Order: sequence, then C-alpha cells, then structure tokens
Amino acid sequence: MPPRQTSSNLIGKRYELQNTIGRGGMGVVYRAIDHLTGQLVALKQVIAQDTPNLMDSENGGGRHFRLALAQEFKLLASLHHPYIIEVKDYGFDDQNHQPYFTMELLENAYPITQVTQNSSLQEKLTYLVQMLQALTYLHRRGILHRDLKPANVLVFQGQIKVLDFGLSTMQDRNTSQSSITQTAGTIAYLAPEVLMGSTPSESADLYAVGMIAYEILANQYPFNDASVATLINDVIHTYPDCSQLDISADLALVIERLIQKDPEARYPTARDAIHALETAYGTPLLTNTIATRESFLQSARLIGRDSELYQLHTSLKNAQAGIGSAWLIGGESGVGKSRLLDELRNLAMVNGALVMRDYSSHEAQTPYHSWRAILQWLGLLTDLNPADAGLIKLLVPDIFTLPTHDPKTASELEPDKIEARLLHMLEQMLIAQNQPIVIILEDLHWASSESLSLFAHLAGMTKDLPLVLIGSYRDDERPNLPALLPDIPVIKLNRLNDQDIAQLSKAMLGEAGKQADVINLLQQETKGNVFFLIEVVRTLAADAGDLEQIGHITLPQNVFSGGIQQIITRRLSFIPQQYQHPLCYAAAIGRQQDLKLLSHILPDLNIEHFLAECANAAVFEIRDGVWQFVHDKLRDGVLATIAPQDLRDIHHQIAQAIETLYIADNHAALLTYHWGMANQPEKESYYASMAGEQALRSGAYHQAVTYFERSLQTSQLNMLSPRDSQLRRVYLQNRKAEAYLGFGGYDQAYELYQESLTISEHLNEKPAIAEVLYHLGNVDFVRNLVDRAETYYQDSLAIYRELNDRAGIARVVHSLGNIAYEKGNDEQAKLLYQESLSLSRQVGDQWGMAGALTTQTVPDLSEAASQDIPQIIQKFALHVQQKQVKAALNTLLHLAQQHILNDHKPSALSLLAFILNHPELPAELEDEAEQLTFELQNALDSQLVNISWERGKSYTFESILTSLKS
Repeated sequence: MPPRQTSSNLIGKRYELQNTIGRGGMGVVYRAIDHLTGQLVALKQVIAQDTPNLMDSENGGGRHFRLALAQEFKLLASLHHPYIIEVKDYGFDDQNHQPYFTMELLENAYPITQVTQNSSLQEKLTYLVQMLQALTYLHRRGILHRDLKPANVLVFQGQIKVLDFGLSTMQDRNTSQSSITQTAGTIAYLAPEVLMGSTPSESADLYAVGMIAYEILANQYPFNDASVATLINDVIHTYPDCSQLDISADLALVIERLIQKDPEARYPTARDAIHALETAYGTPLLTNTIATRESFLQSARLIGRDSELYQLHTSLKNAQAGIGSAWLIGGESGVGKSRLLDELRNLAMVNGALVMRDYSSHEAQTPYHSWRAILQWLGLLTDLNPADAGLIKLLVPDIFTLPTHDPKTASELEPDKIEARLLHMLEQMLIAQNQPIVIILEDLHWASSESLSLFAHLAGMTKDLPLVLIGSYRDDERPNLPALLPDIPVIKLNRLNDQDIAQLSKAMLGEAGKQADVINLLQQETKGNVFFLIEVVRTLAADAGDLEQIGHITLPQNVFSGGIQQIITRRLSFIPQQYQHPLCYAAAIGRQQDLKLLSHILPDLNIEHFLAECANAAVFEIRDGVWQFVHDKLRDGVLATIAPQDLRDIHHQIAQAIETLYIADNHAALLTYHWGMANQPEKESYYASMAGEQALRSGAYHQAVTYFERSLQTSQLNMLSPRDSQLRRVYLQNRKAEAYLGFGGYDQAYELYQESLTISEHLNEKPAIAEVLYHLGNVDFVRNLVDRAETYYQDSLAIYRELNDRAGIARVVHSLGNIAYEKGNDEQAKLLYQESLSLSRQVGDQWGMAGALTTQTVPDLSEAASQDIPQIIQKFALHVQQKQVKAALNTLLHLAQQHILNDHKPSALSLLAFILNHPELPAELEDEAEQLTFELQNALDSQLVNISWERGKSYTFESILTSLKS
C-alpha cells in the first residue's frame, strides 16, 4: 500500500495551507484546514531556506532551529490556560522534512496596543491583569516567556492570548546556551539587565509587561527607537515619566515599579503585581477566575509517574529503531491514565512520531468502534484501492478522509476476512511511513470483542514494525482484560503516595500547597486518587475564593462528607442556570459531543457561549478537536440529576433528531441506544436488527449476536400480531444463529435453528420450515455429522419442490452435491452440481451459479486444462461479483495453468504474482502457486520475469476481469 501522494501545499498529509498570516525570524505561520477534523488551524513551520535539512541531526543550524521549534511545542503542549495559545499537533513536512506544529486559529485577533487605543482605563487594566495571570501560571511552572511584546500578546474575542514561545526556557533547565541566546528577544521590551548579559528571570518578564502597560496607557512607546544604538541606550539608562500618564498616582507608581532598571526593585511575582494593580485601581480586575484556576489544577506537571513514563519513552526509542511493542495501562477511574498518555503523546510528537488516538464508548457500539479514528487516518496516509476504501466506508460510513474518488460502499471481502484485511491495511500503512507511529486506544474496558481481537493481532505484529500500541482500561471495571490479552505487558497505575501528593499540592497551590495541614487533608480525603485530589482542591478554592487563599483559611475536617456526587453537583453549579437544561441534553448525547445534533434539538441555544461556560467550569474540554466531558464522572453526575421520565423524553428527542439529520442506516447502533433509553421498544427492535445486520456484514459476529438478542427481547413488546411476532422471532433467531456460526458457536446456532423449526412447524409456515431445515443441515455438515446433514437437506428439498421454489431447490441440491462429494461419490456430486447450476441460471441466482461452478471444479488442479477458457472467465466473473475471494483466487490459479499449457508464460506469472501477493491467499493454494512460480522463473528470461512479476503485483480483481473480457 503506497503512501498517499500529496500536493505541495499539503503538510503532513493532513493540513492544507491556505495563506500566510505571520512571519518571524525562525518561522512562518499559515492559515490551514485540518483534513482529519475539518477544522481551521494555524500552522507554524520553520523557514525552509534557513534549515537545509532539519532531519539531519549533524546539521548544526538546522538542528538548532528544529530543537527550538520542538521545545516551543513541548512547552505549549504542557500549558492549558485561557490566556495562552493552545497547540494541537506536531510533525514533519513530507517533502522538505521541515518541522511544524499547529495551534488554535485566532481569526481577527490584534496586538494589545492596537486594540486598546480607544479602550477605557478599566478595559486596559483588565487586559494587563490577564497578561499577568498568564505569567503567574507560566512562572509557577518554572517557565519564562522571554519575548513578551505587543505582537505576541493578542486580543481575541475580548481576552488576551499570549503566543510565540520560541525563546521560552525552563528556569531550572540545564543548558549550554550562553550569552548568545540569553540576550535573545525584542530589544524594545527587553529588560536592561538581560540586555547587558544577565540571566533572564521572572522579573525580566514583568519588565516587559510594564513596558507594554506604559505603551497602552500612553498610546505611544516611551523610548526613541530611531536607531538600535539610541534604543539600547534608552533601555539601559532612561526612565519613562509615569507621572505624564492619564491615570491616578497610585496606578502610576505600580507601572513605575514594573519598569525599574534594577530587577530587585520590581515586584517579586506576577501575582504581587496583580494585587498592586487592583489595590491602586480600587476594584478587583480578575476575570475568568474559574478558568484560570483550572489551568493550575488540570495541567500541573506530571508527578509520580517517572518509571511508567520511562518505560513508555524507552519503547518509543525502540520503535524509532524499528522494534515496536504493545502495552496495556490499567488503573482505577481517576488515577491519571489519560494524563500519562497526554504526556507520552507530546513526547512522541516532538521525537518525530505520528500519534493516533481513539476511544471506546459504552453508549453504542458499532463494528470496530474503537478504531474509527485510526481508520480515518488510513484515508489520509495511504492511497487506498477501491476495495480498501469500500471496507473503511463500510465500517465508518460518515468518514470524510477518504481520497476524492467515490469509494465502493461495500467491501469485496467475505465478513470473516475483514479483520485480516484491516490488519493488512494497518501493517502496510505502518511499513509505508518514514516515521514511528504511536496508536493509543483509551477505555478498552468498553471495547467490543472485535476491537480487542484486532488490538491483540496488531500487538502480535509490533516487534517487526515501528509501532508503539497502547491501550488503557479501568481495572476496577474490567479486571480480567489482561487475561483476554495475555501476551501484552501491563503497566499498573497505582494511587499517588504521600510524597507525590505533597509535590502535586505544591505544583497546584504554590506556597500554600507546602503547608502540612493542606497536605494532610489531601492525603486523608483522596488516598492518592488524582481525580479526587483535584476535586478537593477545587472545592477548597471555591470556599476560599482563590487558590492562593487556601493557606489562609481554616480547613474543614473533611470535604467528601456528602460523597463524590455532592462534590460533582457543586462543580456543575458553576455553570449558569440558563445552560443547565442544555447540559442535560449534552450528557444524554454522550461523553463526546455532536454539536450539530445539539444545535438541531435546541435551535435557540447559543452554542459558543454554552461551550465556553462549560469549559470555564472545567466540565467540558476539547480533546483531539472534539468537545467532550472532562471526565465520565461529570457526565454521570449530570445524568443523575435528571428525572427518569425527563431523561426518556430527552433520549426520544435525540433519536428523532438523528433520524432527521443523518442517514439512519449509518447510525443504527446509536439509534438502538437512544430509542432504548427512550423506552420505545418497536424502534429499538428495528434499529437493533439493523445494527445486527451491519455487524454481521462487517464480520463483527459477537456484536451481531448482542444486537440480534436485543432485537429479540424488545420485539416481544411490539404491536405485531401473534403470528407476525413469531415469524419475526424466527427471522431474528436465524440471523443470530448465523452470527454464532461466524465465530464457531455451532451448538448455540443449532439450538436456535431448532427453536425456529419448532415455531415454524407450529405455524405451518412451509417456506420458513424449508429454510431452517437447510440451515440445520449446514450446521451439521460443518460439524462433520454428514448423515444427519443429508437428512435435513432431503427434508428441506422436499418442501422446496412442493413449493416449486427453484432458488431454494438449487441451494439444497448444491449442498447435497457437497454431501455426495464428501462421501466419495464424485459422479453423483457432479450431477447434483450441474443440476444446481442449471436451476440457478434459470432463476438468475448468481450465488447459486458461482457456487455450482466452484464445486464443479475438479479437485486435481492439473485437470484445469480440460476446461474451456470462457467457462473459467464466467466462473471468475461470478466469484468477483459475489465477493468470494478464495474461490476467485482458486479460479485464477486454474487460469494461470491454462496459460502455461498455451505457452503464455509471462501472463501466467503475472497472475501468480497477484495471487501470491493477495493478503487472503489460502494456505492450500499457496504451495501450488509457489511451485508454478518457481518453474516459470527458471523457464523465462530474468528481465521478463521481473516485468511480469511487477505487473501482476499491481493487478486488482477488476482489472483482471476487464482484461479477460477484452
């Protein structure tokens, strides 16, 4: 499977560049569309001419810029604050190997100095406080910005966004970079001591804030910037006259202290500067306090997971060397699995890996649901042939990452071959990439058996691939999962110990977090569960008014006296009352949000304001471009507040909206869930049956059993007549039995068919009786109960003859031919196959024709020469049309031998190349095909062998059929 061809303006096979929106010394920023999510983003890339080959670690200059961009992304990826730009993805351009990262696109955002020219004093001070809040957050995490200036402090939708962290450093970071880099920055806003060679500090960032503050209050820059020399002299020696500002004397003193030449004379911290501004102004200026508080709680540095992260980092390094691995990460709900995986994601991306992530859901399971996002990536990374595109479309009907051609909506594969094909596609995709890949599947405790089976099979292939495959699960909900995946090592995440709790307390609360009574309360109340720990701190902060004040209040003896539900209810209360009702609909929709659906149900809802309020309250977050509840516990907390009848009504509206907005067939599993929750058994049964058919067609046999059983249970509550209800039961039991057969559940299938036979005989429904007898014969035949199978077939045949059902007769006669052949009666078998073929031709039963032609093929391959070419072509065409891959390959093998006998050896070799490279080649055909290939290689010129072989590798069933017909 070749990598997908990309155009010059497509970066990372994912981002299509539209126009340039910014340019600096190190990089350029583009407006781009993300073809994976359909969203607009800003993409920052190193300027190519400055870095001839950034992937070359020996290239000094290139390596410097590459590391600088990687460091910027790594810093930003760890930051989650309302006043700091949000980054999304990191990677390398396919053509020039230039690194890039993407971030939120700030449409119509302007520098703070431009926006505030006509603003009120309060608005100007509010923006300054927001900037200082961002610095408080950065400095708490040990990060210095080092390049604060108006161009890097934008105003977007009424709030500050600090960006461009290309020069940012960690304060405690060991670095060999000396005076060349420590004086980097923009001179006009650079602190005097840094300009003279001192080490950058928090105080230098505060100086830059002071200079920006002076400029927006005076509406002009204070120094003479006509020349660099003059500007440097002013920065070092000249004091701006703050008394000339149109502000109070108290405010002027605050600005004056921020821009002192001596760093020791400035405010010690950004928090102190905020307090001074508010005191001087006389009114609190803090805004978005919940969101800023959450930035400290949710994105404190990773603590207590050093050994686990080291294991995963080592596996990533091994994958870069082509030696992959698979891991399970287990732990109780709230212990920090997702936080660890977030850290690994960022680490992997800056080390050149492509990271793909998906989630399992317990609301509605479609076939291979846990792999939907991964399958979307396939459409971006590789040039899919129509059959592969059709398979992905079958599993992900609403996918929009497929190539522009119209893919087939159904695969040519038999259902039981789908997993093998998916594995083949994934393997080829991994091989085709020039970078390691990390696949993360979260919440495997909800994954279906088919998704787990694919996970297990891919895990078995990792040692030969540049792949790190990781699955996380809640071991308190599915403790036996490792037993289902016995060959995959488990990383167990335990609760934080007392030392880790103390470190996390300090990271979130600063100095207050060091106090013994605070640490003791956190240890007592949470026992080291990270989710509970953050909830306790959040509750304490709400009571104290701010995180910083927790150390100044009398702490309660306990926080969870009302249980976790009380804590969650309190958190949800931060969302304005007008959005509580929409929040109920969001919870019923699921953890991940369908905004189109929500807007349709609630047309008067201001969706942007709703999302913003939910995000500010830390109830919602954006993960991989999708809005979702921060944690399932929050969603469950919302659902617990809804009265049962109200919840049924909400699910009813959701189901109706899905039917209106989308193609119902593509959302059968989801509709089954919502109609079931709405207590509408007729609808639930209908869609459960449809979901079962889709699962059966996709080879997801265990899911098919579940859905057909659900349809059976709810069909008893339908308003059907007794006879129709019983006939529907027969139909559903037969489909359920077929699903059991898919994974070898012969005993269960036999029992279901026997029940169907009893019902059909009681109703005297002869067509149903004949069909069930036929299926019973099939079950016994595969169980090698040949004599009893023959009896069932004969009984079925008698009824079909009585009904004059020629299609039914053809199928049963074909099966009787199999019985005769199994018993060694070849002549009788041949006569029965011929009768079946004749009947199939009369009724146009293409399945029967293909089946009859297949079984007329003599088992001895050497006798293929006695068959006419037209008959072989006819047989092959039918197999292709009916998607019978094994039979089609068998027929091509016959055709290859016919070509050899007719001295068309190059054509024969091309067919053999196609056969031997087909991912579903049966073992029983492989030996014969390899032997023929060996003989042809010895008989033909080596150049002709290579040409014929490469030609055959590019064949498809369709191209072969077209060639044969012409």
